[in-house]
Parts: sequence; C-alpha cells; structure tokens
Amino acid sequence: MKKHLWLFVVALFFVHSVWAQMVVVSSNPADGAVNVDTSTTLSFTFSEPIDTTVVNAEQGVPVTFMIVSPKDSTILQGVSYSQDLKTINLQVTLTPNTDFVIVISYAKSTNGNVLEHPYAVNFTTAAAHGQYSVSGNIMSDKGSVEDVFVILTTTSVFEGDGDVDNAVVSGTVVATSNKTSKLFRVQDTSGYQLNYVRPGTYWLAAAKDVDKDGFIDPENGDWLGFYDADGDGKEDSIVVSNQNVSGIDISLFSFDRYTIKQLIDSVKQLAIDYRQDSVRLIYAQGNTDSLVDGRDFGFYYVFHTPGYSNLLGIYYGNFWVEIEDTVTWVPVDTTAPEIPKTIIDSDSAMAIAEANGGTTFRQRYVNFWISYSVGNQKPFLRQAQVSDTTKIIWVVYYEGFNANLDVYATHTVIIDAETGAVLSAVTGIQDKELENPIPQAFELKQNYPNPFNPATTIEFTLPKAMEVQLAVFDALGRKVATLVNGQLEAGTHQVNFDASSLAAGIYFYSLKAGTMIKTRKMLLVK
Repeated sequence: MKKHLWLFVVALFFVHSVWAQMVVVSSNPADGAVNVDTSTTLSFTFSEPIDTTVVNAEQGVPVTFMIVSPKDSTILQGVSYSQDLKTINLQVTLTPNTDFVIVISYAKSTNGNVLEHPYAVNFTTAAAHGQYSVSGNIMSDKGSVEDVFVILTTTSVFEGDGDVDNAVVSGTVVATSNKTSKLFRVQDTSGYQLNYVRPGTYWLAAAKDVDKDGFIDPENGDWLGFYDADGDGKEDSIVVSNQNVSGIDISLFSFDRYTIKQLIDSVKQLAIDYRQDSVRLIYAQGNTDSLVDGRDFGFYYVFHTPGYSNLLGIYYGNFWVEIEDTVTWVPVDTTAPEIPKTIIDSDSAMAIAEANGGTTFRQRYVNFWISYSVGNQKPFLRQAQVSDTTKIIWVVYYEGFNANLDVYATHTVIIDAETGAVLSAVTGIQDKELENPIPQAFELKQNYPNPFNPATTIEFTLPKAMEVQLAVFDALGRKVATLVNGQLEAGTHQVNFDASSLAAGIYFYSLKAGTMIKTRKMLLVK
C-alpha cells in the first residue's frame, strides 16, 4: 500500500526509546554498487543485536525504512537474521535496469538502544549508475544539521499526493555540522552531495528525525526543508544535463514552541550583526491566549547598545523575524541593567503565576489574554513596593472578561526573576455592565470548525485600531494564503478561509498586529 508524505507529516507516532550509539556498520549491496542481481539479498549489519520483537507494523520487519524507492520495483520474499542478530537479510526481487535508494531511519537493539544515525544506500541493477552529482549546503537555525537526510526526487514530495515511494533517485545522510554566523540568524551548516544522478529535472527535500522515532513529524518538532532558489517560499526544481550541479542550498524548518531563554543566544547574535556592536538584552516579552506554559512560536526582545540612544527591538519566531530600530513603548530605558543568564525561564515564571492566582483567574474569566515579560520594570517594582530598583522581575499579566462580557478583570503576578519568589499578586475587577465593550486585549481564537473541510472561520480581537496581517502557512512554513493585510478597527473580527485548493494536512495561521504576533494550528481533512 502506498504511503503519502502528508501522512508522515500529520500522523502522530508514539515510539518511546532511549537514545544511544547504535549504528549501521555496513550494507550489501554497498553504496554505489552496480549490476546488482534482480534476485538478491539485501543485508544490513548493525553495531548491536537487533530487537526482533519491535516490528514495524506496516513494513513487517524490526527496522523502519524511511525510503525504499522505487517501492513498486522491490518485492520482499523473506527475512532472516544472523546468529548474533546483528545482521538482517532481506530476500528481494528487483526489476532490471533500475536505480534504488534505501534510507533506514529506526531500529532498536536488544540492549534498548535505538539507531543513532540514519543510513542511506544507493545501488542499481543497471550496468552503470548516473555519472553526475548534486551538491550544496544544509542550513538550520534550530540546531545541529547532523543526521539530516537529503533526497533527490523526480516529482515534488510536497505537492499533490506527495508519493515518494517511487520518486527518489538519490539519497544521502549528512554526517557533520558546523556553526556559522549569518546576518539574521546563527546557523548550523553542512555540505551534502547526492551522487549517481542521471540527466533530468529533479526536486530536493531534506528532513531530520529529531526525536529519532523513525518518522518525520514536523508537528512534534522534526525538521523539513526544500530547495528555494528565489526565496519566495515555494519549492524550485533543478535540471541536471551534462555536468554536476552545485550550490543547491536547503534551509530546514521546524515549528517548535520555545521558552524565552531558549532563543536568547540566537536573537542576541542577530542584534550584534545588525548593530555591528555589542548589545545588552534588557527586556523580553511573550503573550498567549490559550497555552499557559510559557512557550510560544516566537518572542519580542529589546536590546541596548552602548553609544546608542535608542533601543533595538527584535521579534524572533518561526514565521517572522522583524527588527524595530527604535523602541519607545517598553517599560525600561537605556539605563536598565542587562538580564542575567541566571534568571528563571518563561515556563517557570508562568507556572509560578498560575499557582498564585492565574489558574483561578482563567477559570473565572473565560475570555482571557496573558502577557509575560522580564526586565528591570520599575513601574511594577513600585507596584510591588520593592525598594531594590535594580531588580530583574517577571511580570505575568492576565486580562479577561467573564462569559457574559459584562465584567472586566486583571491579575498581575510579579516575580523575582532570579529566585522565583513572588513579590506581588493582585487582582483588579471592574464590576459593571459594559455596552458593546471594546476588547481589552489582543486575542487570536482557535478556528472553527477544526478539523475542517474545506472552509473554516478565524476570529480575533484587537484592543485598538491596528495594521494587521493574517496569513496561513503550510507544514513547511510556506505562505499559502494572505487573509488580511491592512488597517482594522478595534473590536472582534471574523475571517473565512476556504482551503478547497489545498492538500489535506496541518496548517498554521498567524496574526501580526503591531508588535504582537500569535500563531495557531488547524487541520484540513479531505
């Protein structure tokens, strides 16, 4: 049965394992082998005995093959193992004059260790392989690109059905990773080279199985990438004619939610590159209207550079990176002390706030919004009656209405950012009927219905008139629709989104209003 790539992307796979050093030692045929018999035994030898009780339900063997291409040209006749269980032997029938690519992504040893690195092998039943290569760099600002596998395909794996089973013509696994500094990101890079390529038109895809469960699932933090020659967010093809093709770079994407501290090093390097000088981080902020774990797709950071009279603001996230050269709205000034690395992170600050009235507030005021910020915020120090005006604090600020929208309330929790001690927790309530109340906060609600087919409604609220962008992105971060782009008045807004022309799968919709950005997920089913 054929698998479609969007199933790799959307489905949740629950395989829990312990990371350790288990690797593929060798294969037969070896990479680059030619004239392979059409009736042969494919063998893969591991560094540890294979746990033969952990069987891939679909493939029927205790090894997960991410790629077996062309699948329609490979018929499995039988499986056996060496006496020490380190080698799996697959008796197969192959079609003649065919190029094959196999990528192993998961196996578990009898010691409980899992495969540390993917393994790729290319061989052919023809007399010779293709003589050309495709090469370039793999780049990521999320972490090491080691263990990324790259494939070359005859059709795009990200369009239509995304059937990769019979489209892969070459594959490789990146073995090393090097950190480099770019203007807008700190990136890890590594070169790759796909060999044995025949003339033709091709597409490139790359992926990293971050959680090492054997499947690519971006929603759970795995990475994907493709070749985008002109930077328009759309996949581009390449042509191999009578020479090698080089300079084909691929950037990887992921949709992890982060804490504020997890992104500090990357965004600080961006600030240094922009100012071409040293910088001090003096303020950071996040916001949420549903998830209350102190994590998000991006945050707003404010830096001061000695010798500059203006503050530098950077929103840094999965869907936007935006620089504001002059910031005036933050509750700190250029004399504020730098935020030390020893502060508790945003997830810890949110947990403390929730335990000090936040959970109760959300239960009572169901239409709520939360912001959380860290820095030397003197107005809040005075509110908490703290005499040490140099203290770095977390401020977690809740706003909300009750279900009838006739009671508006706030709750503020002020926390010592280095010790986690609660300095103040105060709730303010405005108990009076409000006629046509203007929303007091920026809010992006979950689309409804969800899952949907093919149309859904997205609702959001604005506390004041603002320039607004509402866009939809696919699972690779490519913008597939712009729903709003312009000035909107304060209040509640509803936007209809018709996805009739899109493939089923997970999509993200992101709302940017002023300096605030919120992103949510939705599922299109067909």
